[in-house]
Amino acid sequence: MKQLIKTIHVDNQDIIDLLESLQFEVESRKEVIGFLISSNGINSESFRKYEKEYQEFYIKYQTAKEEFEEAYVKPNISEEDGYVNWDLDFQLKEVKIYI
Repeated sequence: MKQLIKTIHVDNQDIIDLLESLQFEVESRKEVIGFLISSNGINSESFRKYEKEYQEFYIKYQTAKEEFEEAYVKPNISEEDGYVNWDLDFQLKEVKIYI
């Protein structure tokens, strides 16, 4: 079970907006790809297009998450905390850190 160790307010609206938009782009393409797979559209041009877009947005999203973690999560944990998980609430502008 995850244990909450810290909640941090994030004032940088630009990074929050970036993460939220990239998450949306990744998840929406994942949904379309799932639909195309279930309807046997795996050999279609649409599938290749959405798969390529998914990969590009996924890389951007992961990179943005890593940069966010370096800037906001890691400075707020200690080595004793070990491996942590975190969740960002876009509306509240809060990151919750769990061990």
